Amino acid sequence: MFLAALLVASSFTPGMHAHNDYYNARPLHDALERGFGSIEADVFPVDGTLWVAHDTKELKPDRTLKSLYIEPLRRWLASGHGGRPIQLMIDIKQQGDLAVDLLEREIEPLRPWLSEFSADGFRRRAVTVIISGDRPVEKVRAINPRRIFVDGRFHQGNTTPGDWTLAPMVSDAWGSHFRWNGTGPMPEAERAKLRALVQACNNRRQTLRFWGNPSNLEVWRELRRAGVHWIGTDQRPTLVEFLATPER
Repeated sequence: MFLAALLVASSFTPGMHAHNDYYNARPLHDALERGFGSIEADVFPVDGTLWVAHDTKELKPDRTLKSLYIEPLRRWLASGHGGRPIQLMIDIKQQGDLAVDLLEREIEPLRPWLSEFSADGFRRRAVTVIISGDRPVEKVRAINPRRIFVDGRFHQGNTTPGDWTLAPMVSDAWGSHFRWNGTGPMPEAERAKLRALVQACNNRRQTLRFWGNPSNLEVWRELRRAGVHWIGTDQRPTLVEFLATPER
């Protein structure tokens, strides 16, 4: 069962999403140790494998998905961790069809811990892999058993399936819905829209995340009050401290 099915908006603490995790000195480990439940890595297919970078200028042969994420996560899980579910988001920057083929192969060492959907239904395990970016939705839909899932969108109905077993999460640009940036009170109309988007995801058993939202306490406070499931940030210590402080 995904997080959205468990929420009570007035009493829950959002999950933390580590945006651009690979820019940290200790990718993956820093996020895990700080309690982040969702970790994001951008990838490019290069020479039959997936390399981690935000753009092609940053590509380096020693920074692969396998070396930075798959193998360290396998060791972490094998050492007895894994009681807390982890969402591994893979943001595919180009060549989505090829990237999914490579990703299926590269996550194989994590297979005992991967969430899976098959004819027998959905089985939640320690790690749920979700692709974003260049998402070949129909290709993923056809995978059986499916151990890769899709990041949905609000503005593209055909890529935001109501079936949470294909798209367990919906992500969208903050600026596509809101103009408020944390200065002054949030307009009531925007606050109502935010809560409506959360409710729409809850109704479909999907979680909700925004990208590009201002990273400040005022915006985070509204996200938490509305029941947004994931708050993404590059400012990890500040977000950890904020969410550790009870709402007053």
